[in-house]
Amino acid sequence: MAKKEENKKKKVKEEVKSNKKNNIKKEEIKKESKKRDDKIMKFIEFIDKYRLAIYGIIGGILATLLVVILIWPDRIATLKDGTQPVAEIDGLVVTADDLYEDMKQIYSISSLLDKLDNSILLEKYEETDEMNDEVQDQATNYYNMYKAYYGIEKEEFLTRNGFGSEKAFLEYLKLQYRRNKYTEDYIKKDISDSEIKDYYDDKVYGDINTKHILVKVDSSASDEEKKEAEDKAKEIISKLNDGKTFDEVREEYKDDITYEELGYKSYNANLESAYLEEMQKLEDNSYSKTPVKTSYGYHIVYRIDQKEKPSLEDVKEEIISTLVDEKKSKDENIQYKALDNMRKEANLKLSEIEYTNNNGIIEIKSEDIITQIGWTKREEYKYNYLLGIFEGANDQSFSDAVPIAMIREQGGLNEVNYIDVNIPSSYKYIRYIPPNKNNTDISPIKIYGQLPSELNLNEKKDFQVTNLPLVSIHTENSVFPTQKDQEIN
Repeated sequence: MAKKEENKKKKVKEEVKSNKKNNIKKEEIKKESKKRDDKIMKFIEFIDKYRLAIYGIIGGILATLLVVILIWPDRIATLKDGTQPVAEIDGLVVTADDLYEDMKQIYSISSLLDKLDNSILLEKYEETDEMNDEVQDQATNYYNMYKAYYGIEKEEFLTRNGFGSEKAFLEYLKLQYRRNKYTEDYIKKDISDSEIKDYYDDKVYGDINTKHILVKVDSSASDEEKKEAEDKAKEIISKLNDGKTFDEVREEYKDDITYEELGYKSYNANLESAYLEEMQKLEDNSYSKTPVKTSYGYHIVYRIDQKEKPSLEDVKEEIISTLVDEKKSKDENIQYKALDNMRKEANLKLSEIEYTNNNGIIEIKSEDIITQIGWTKREEYKYNYLLGIFEGANDQSFSDAVPIAMIREQGGLNEVNYIDVNIPSSYKYIRYIPPNKNNTDISPIKIYGQLPSELNLNEKKDFQVTNLPLVSIHTENSVFPTQKDQEIN
């Protein structure tokens, strides 16, 4: 009996010990998973904050590689020695040194479409002082941003992002400027006179002259602090209701409020919508009867007077610009559609490539250079797309897989969304890997490209059809690899 009891205790101890081990293991897995998710979320936040800096400057390939580094670090090739062979074909050995030298000469990892678009757009939009001023301002903003956040000076910024000179960087920004310009002109063609008239009738009004009292409260303040600020604003309104003038309450509460005379503001003024709506709703010589909440706190708005509504002719260009911005925000694919239209107008034919789909492995039925992929977003899988990766390979096992494109926008539901292929080449197989690695339906898929003979590229080094895998380089802190001392050993 005693022995049985002893065995029972021993068994309980072993179970407790085993449970502890399992709990520790689960905790470790949980920590690793959280660590990975945190890295991805930080990356997403970084992309959202500096979208153009990432996609416009360092290019889509490096952004794709960053995600691959975060999610699949074991897939990234590393270079250990400058003389280490990277590729060998017919007795010709390409070393890391050779690769670095070529990369120094090319200011950015550009996609094929960058080169083609630039040749088309240069003829459409000549260089102007306005373009140069705006591009220079953008460049200065990038320099200042990187210095403020990372302590990086201009020269280091250019080197890290793969630009051989400031001139090369400015030329890339000019390409983006011209693309945006074409997109706006493309949208404008579809804006009808009736749309403009409807907007004029519904949204445009004469400039309104206001002043206001603001009880400041930070958006991160506690509920108690926010209520205190709102109650203070209500208290001020009650004093106005009792007959005190705006100037009198302003003087009485001068230590608790901010006072400002905004002057005349138009229908499209750069003010928060709550303030704009309030100043339009009020009559002349009247004030807010309830506090107006904005991100700054609680306002009491006083409307002084209003000018006559401007004529349609006077504000027509402003209305068109506003409608362009609205259409851009409604359709995330509008620039793809615009640039696709531009390429067709220039007789650049991106033909749809035939393929077969076998359990998610897409087999290409031609030797076309893949330049664009269309994918469809489904409601039931709507969280399985952002930061998903398309891989290209020439071996069905995907042992030579290369990340060729990344989904960077949420995309429209139940419609084909387009992304450019960042490493244009001939691939026999393509597959999609969602960010959470769950099954995802992206069909119907459309794949576009051109035959190598149709590409008409200026320099042979810009593009080469090959059955060899392309090299992905993992550098310390994801720095653009232009120097050998940036390698990971």
